[in-house]
Amino acid sequence: MRTRLVLILLIAPICLPQTRESSATTFGVSNGRFWQSFTSVEKITYLAGVFDGFLSMDTILDKHETPNFFAKGSNLKEYVTAVDLFYQEPANLPIPLSFALRAVTMKANGEDAAEIGKATEAVRRKIAESQK
Repeated sequence: MRTRLVLILLIAPICLPQTRESSATTFGVSNGRFWQSFTSVEKITYLAGVFDGFLSMDTILDKHETPNFFAKGSNLKEYVTAVDLFYQEPANLPIPLSFALRAVTMKANGEDAAEIGKATEAVRRKIAESQK
C-alpha cells in the first residue's frame, strides 16, 4: 500500500493535463522557480501549511496508512535547506515542488540515492516530452 501511494505521489503531478503555464508552474503545479521566488520566511510558511495538511489528513482518516511524508526528526529549516539544494541544479527547476519534497523526504529517510536519481530523471524526461 505504501509503495503504491508513494508512486502515485511521485507520478501524479506529471500526469496532469497541461494548461497554459507560467515558468513558475509545471503541469499546473508549483515548481522550483516558484520556490525560488519565496523569501526564507515564505518558504517556512509554505512548508508549515503542507505539513499541517498532511498531518490533518492522517488524523482525519485515522488509518495511519499514509506514508511518512516528512522525515522524522527533521524541522522546517532543514527542509528549506534541502529543497533549496535540490533546486540548485538548474535541470530540477521545472520539477514540481511536490516531487522535490518527496525526494527530500526519501533522502532523509535513507532511501537509495540511485533510486531517487532515477525517479528525478524520469520526471525530467516527462517534462521534456511535454514541451515538444
